[in-house]
Amino acid sequence: MTRFLLAYQQLLRTDAVALAAALGLERALPAERRQPLPNVLFNAACFLGALPVLLVVLPPLAGPAGAVRAAVGRSVFDVSSGEGAGGQIAVGLLVVFAWDFFQYWAHRAMHAIPCLWELHKLHHSDTAVNATTAYRNHATAHIFQFVAVGVPLGLVVPISALGTAMAIVFFHIYGFFNHMNVRLSLGVFTPVVSGPQLHRIHHSLLEQHRDRNFAAFFPIFDIMFGTYRRPAQGEFPPTGLGNGDDPNDVRSLTVAPFTGWLRALRRTRVSSPRPACVATAVAKM
Repeated sequence: MTRFLLAYQQLLRTDAVALAAALGLERALPAERRQPLPNVLFNAACFLGALPVLLVVLPPLAGPAGAVRAAVGRSVFDVSSGEGAGGQIAVGLLVVFAWDFFQYWAHRAMHAIPCLWELHKLHHSDTAVNATTAYRNHATAHIFQFVAVGVPLGLVVPISALGTAMAIVFFHIYGFFNHMNVRLSLGVFTPVVSGPQLHRIHHSLLEQHRDRNFAAFFPIFDIMFGTYRRPAQGEFPPTGLGNGDDPNDVRSLTVAPFTGWLRALRRTRVSSPRPACVATAVAKM
């Protein structure tokens, strides 16, 4: 628990600096002007509301995750964990690349499988995507990603608790950048790293952008697996779910995924004597 507390204390400190810089850039070069303040405040509330849950739930989950790693033995890539600056940089790059690979498939699953979409839907409900949208996640989505990304990551690369915390901080801070409400194109680097314009396509409510650009950092995964959509010059589409929903309320922050599951269960019972098969949804990924 102490390690997690220290990690999240550092996360809060780095968040403050990174978020201030991101909001400054948004003010100077906005892609969308006059975004509603309630959305920004709600996004911050999502993070503050999820934090106590994560501090209670994630440390116990870390134990079984470590046990799986210990049972398997050596990682697939058992590289040096810090022989000099070069070794640390190499391990760091390997962790980031592997993290994004597993994140890509976990993210894609949350779009393809209805019960997982209920966890992720809140993030996509923001009609005014900006740096604080990186905060707009339900606590259950964080827990799912911790298991779906963190456990396989530990089987591939030898990471310590400190390394895990550093990876979390890195992707969390980078989330400010690629969600920023800025009119910024990365040009020739667009297929290399995920930027604000590329990731805005992922949040677009337009049909031609549906289920595109899942990678958090390396678009190479979208290119490899057929989900890449390069934005056109000057393309900054509207965002949201496209059904008129823009939830900024306590219900969305607390029980929304659970009520969504109950509604889906009732519909399944009415329409079919058997529940829908997850394998069918996976086959569509």
